[in-house]
Amino acid sequence: MDTLWAKPMVRDTAALLRKPSLRVGRHVLWRATNALQSSAPHGGSAKSGSDVGGLILSVPLQKHAPLVSVVIGVYNHERFVEECLDSVVNGSYKHLELIIADDCSTDRSEVVIRRWRERHPEWPVTYVRHLKNIGFTKSLNTAIPLCRGEYICLIAADDVMLTDGIGARVRYLVQNPDKLAVFADCEVIDENGTMLFQSGIEGLYADVGLKKSRLLRETSLPSSLVFHWGVPGPVFMCRSETYRIVGPYDEQLKVEDWDMYLRLAAIRRLGFIDEYVAKYRWFGGNSSHNLGARKQHDQAMVARKHIRRLGLINGMRLSAIYLNYIALVRRSPIPKLFLLAFRNLLLLLSHRANQIREIAWRT
Repeated sequence: MDTLWAKPMVRDTAALLRKPSLRVGRHVLWRATNALQSSAPHGGSAKSGSDVGGLILSVPLQKHAPLVSVVIGVYNHERFVEECLDSVVNGSYKHLELIIADDCSTDRSEVVIRRWRERHPEWPVTYVRHLKNIGFTKSLNTAIPLCRGEYICLIAADDVMLTDGIGARVRYLVQNPDKLAVFADCEVIDENGTMLFQSGIEGLYADVGLKKSRLLRETSLPSSLVFHWGVPGPVFMCRSETYRIVGPYDEQLKVEDWDMYLRLAAIRRLGFIDEYVAKYRWFGGNSSHNLGARKQHDQAMVARKHIRRLGLINGMRLSAIYLNYIALVRRSPIPKLFLLAFRNLLLLLSHRANQIREIAWRT
């Protein structure tokens, strides 16, 4: 995998701006480190590692709190990236490092990020810029090995973190050591920040029928993700060992999250909290807004992958999703009709079996 690591680290903002970025393979990397070296208690003053002149900064550190690595995916987000970065560091949880993965933006995103870093020297930042566009999934996989935190939180640079968005998920993982990952809900906004839906799960994706009450029940969470998938992006947090246990994101997919959720649900290591942790930006320029046929293809490939991993009823539903896609791409009418008939049978059987299962769980 195209992974990079570079030393020495740049330790002061002035040097960061004077020195050229370090080119490693097909990437450009700079890393600025600071308060991670400090042992100042939460709320105290700490001398930043970037302060060569002896300036004392008031850095709100949490000495005994787990470090969270926030991976921020950037692609032509110059309009939004500053708001995203501000929302992350202005939240209630302060023991953070920022891993910014820029997938070869063609706008001024890098300039905005560098200027933001200059104004915020107290935060540890690693910036990776790909020298060609490789796609969000591959970009994630190159950023994750750079994370030093106990937990990893993902957000796109056009989204916004809510005040307790990181803290709420950290508390869940601390209190539930059997879980590798947790996800939550989010608000949905447009390009101007106007709220479109209060809930991404039950608002933006209301038509798929996903209910948060079912996600809160461990028994019904896997089937809910199979039958009613509709979870917006910036709500996922996991332990750093997650990718070692279940593997990295599948780089053949542009829609990578459903596959990861199902991998974790299949081994009962995924949890849900009914909290709003971020604002998900939904508009015409949003990459997930324009996936179209590719999204359908990726969902079919994910369904095929998990047919045998989530039990008989869920497997029937996943088989129906896969057959539906195969029928759509077939040109010959007879095989198409046969596939659609078999798909309809599987949909009927799986739907009825899931209804019976839901009744059994409620009683």
